[in-house]
This record gives sequence, C-alpha cells and structure tokens, in this order.
Amino acid sequence: MKKFTLPALIWALAISQTFAQKHLAPGIEPYAYYWGYAVKQMLHAAGYEVPGPHAETELRPEIENRTEALVLDSIVTYFGYGEGQDSTPMLRNVYTRPAEQVEVITESFFDLDHWVPLSRTSLISDEQGRVVDAIAFLYDEATETFIPDSRVELFPHGQSPDQVDSMLVSVWSPDLNDYVRLSATWNEFDDQGRLSVSVSSIEIFEFPLVFKDLYLYNTEGQLSVVDSYNVEEGELIPAGRQEYGYINQQLTSITSLVSDGLGGYFPQSRTENAYNAEGLLEFVRKYDWDMVKNDWKLLTVGAYGYDEESRVLIQETNTLDDQGIWNRKKDTYAYIQDEYISIQSTSSYDNNLENWNLNEKKYYYYDNTTSNTPDEPVTDYALFMFPNPTEGNVQVRLPGKITVFVYTTFGQLVAKYALAPGDRSVGGHHLPGGIYQVRAKSDEEYYSGKLMIQ
Repeated sequence: MKKFTLPALIWALAISQTFAQKHLAPGIEPYAYYWGYAVKQMLHAAGYEVPGPHAETELRPEIENRTEALVLDSIVTYFGYGEGQDSTPMLRNVYTRPAEQVEVITESFFDLDHWVPLSRTSLISDEQGRVVDAIAFLYDEATETFIPDSRVELFPHGQSPDQVDSMLVSVWSPDLNDYVRLSATWNEFDDQGRLSVSVSSIEIFEFPLVFKDLYLYNTEGQLSVVDSYNVEEGELIPAGRQEYGYINQQLTSITSLVSDGLGGYFPQSRTENAYNAEGLLEFVRKYDWDMVKNDWKLLTVGAYGYDEESRVLIQETNTLDDQGIWNRKKDTYAYIQDEYISIQSTSSYDNNLENWNLNEKKYYYYDNTTSNTPDEPVTDYALFMFPNPTEGNVQVRLPGKITVFVYTTFGQLVAKYALAPGDRSVGGHHLPGGIYQVRAKSDEEYYSGKLMIQ
C-alpha cells in the first residue's frame, strides 16, 4: 500500500457542527490504533471515537442555546508562557463560508513574524446541516498552492442527525491523480432504527481486510454487546466482543474482549464512567488487562468540574507512563454568551517542583469578537535543526538550557525535551511522517521552527 500523509482533515467539525459521538465499527478499532496520527485526528474531527488525542470541545455538554447564535470566526493558539510575559503565536484556524452549506477552514502556523498556511478543508453539508463531504488540501510552499490530500464521504441514514448508512475514507494518490480508498463502512439498521450490522473493509499492504459486527440491545433498548468477526471467504471467524454496562440508564462501563481462538474470550481493555448528582460525567477511568497479574491495570483517569450552568470549567487528565509516573494535564475554560468557549488554557504539572505550568492558550473569536484578547506577544527566534527533513533524530542548536516542545500542525503536543546548551539530539523516529512545529523556550527567549519527518 502506498504511503500517504494525511492531515487532520476535519478537526473543526467538533466546533462548527453538532456531532454525537460515534464509534468506528469494533471490528476495525484494533487496527485503527496503528493508523497514522493524522488519520486518527481526521476521524476524531468527524466525530468518531478512535485512539489518539481528542478535539478540545468534545466533552463540553450540549446546552440549549439561550442567546443569539455566534458564528465562529477564528481560533488562535498561543504558546510559551512565563512569569511577567505573554506567549508567542503558534497556530491559527480561520473559518469562512463562501456559499450556503459550505464552510472552509484554513489552518496556518506562525513562522517568526508572519502566518504560513498549512492546510485548507472544505466541509459540505446537506439541508439538515449534516456534513456529507469533507475535502482536505495541503499547502505546498514551493508552488504556493493547495494540493489534494484526503477526503471523507458520509451518507446519512434517513433523517438521523448522526447515523450514517456508509462512510468512505480516501487519500489522494499523486501517481494516479485520483483518490484511493483507505477504508469503508456499510451499516444496516433494525425496524426500530437501531444499528444492527456493520460491514467494514480496510487496506493493509494492498490486501483488503473485511469485518462484520453484530449489535445486540438490552430490554431497555440500550446497546449491550457487539460481536466482531473477521470475514474470510464468506466465513465468520470470531475476533472480539464489546460489553456495555449501565446504571440508572447511564453508560458506566465498556469492556473489550479478544477471541482466544477456542470459542472463548479474554479481557483486553475497560473504560469506567462515574457521574455526579446532576448526571454529568465526573470521572473516566481507563484500564488495560495485566496478563501477568491477571487483573486490570489503571492507566488513565479523567476528572471534570462544572459550573452552575453545567459547563465544563476544568478537565484534568492523569496518565501513567512506562516508568510508573503519573503525568497530569489540565484544561480550564472560559465562556462568552452562555455556551461558547472564549479561552481554553492548558497546563501541565511539574512533579519535581509540585506546581502547574501554563503551556498554551486558545482564543476563540466569534464574528471578530471575543471577551478577551492576548497581550502583545514576545519575540520568537528561529530554531536551528539539522537534518531537516529527517527520518529519525534531529540536532537542535541551543544557545542555552531550554525546553523543547514538538507539536503536530494542529496543535497537539506529541513530545517534550529538557536540553542542555549546545548541539543536542531530539528523537523523531517514534513520530509518524509529516510536518511538526517545534517550539522552545529558555528563561528569557522563545524559539520556533518547522520540522519535516519522512
């Protein structure tokens, strides 16, 4: 299978459209874990739950509009905060609507003193406001043009706001001058309008794999079990199972099991949800099965705090790393006109100093207005990196002791390094191929650069 680079095709769907959280067919979920970072970002943006980082607004509860609707104009991300100074710009998304039922998102990064385009995504909706087609283009600095990259086609089911009869994911092949199918899913529904069967296919080294998922419901009409099968020459071979638990009509657990090949299953992963007295999500705990201890191992804890309007004010995520250390990240939110986010602040916890460090802020602008604006940004200097492009490590030339942050072009932090002065090596072979923004800060200065990993 030809190797393609995929951007976050429709990252902005979580903001610009109302999407219920959807899941990939369970049969292909294990394979989705190994898909490239950009592919997973694309599916997250389309409203699908897959391994990888989430759009920041996904956990914001749905609130009835109580004021005149605001139209999102842009989002600007600022990086690198220090005592007594503001940050420097990093990323910007600009939203335009050139025609009815068409929205265009242009994404750019800040290169020292000006904005450089990264990608452009066109979202086409039907008369009900459901996105039915999304086409992404990458910016080519050499030609100063946007070139095709990837596409998602969604075929809604009847009048449903979130169900689809089928979904096609394609990538652009320069050799063929056409789109090439990456994955496809076809759904069937029962007489009550519930998803009953999914048939999916993905391309693995030019060989299609086909899966079939069967959905079962409890007496309350809630999804209880999904049985997944590999389809080989028309025969169904058990692959896995997902079991769903509920208390007081609320989803409290999802347990994933894998076939042992002998007609049984063994546990793989588990997610547990806990709710507060108002029925809002309060804690999410994720586990993996420990084969040695024969027990569940806690890996991630998410905690959420709300205001009197049921808006998320704080979201903290604690993740256990390979060394047994809990890494803590915190997002706080400010709002404008009821449910619209105006500022999202992201901080990380320093286990050594036992304090929180502000990493970045996202400012949301609606119709060219917001409740807050950042201060005058500090100067951003060029960061020397060699070789660039690279297939692995890259040398970073440092004037002093600094901290280096590696972001995707869509603002997700994927690596962090504390480096001494001089020429130091930064590991990049664990990252998928693509373009990354590298930011660095010392006690007094800020640096930035663009890194391409092949």
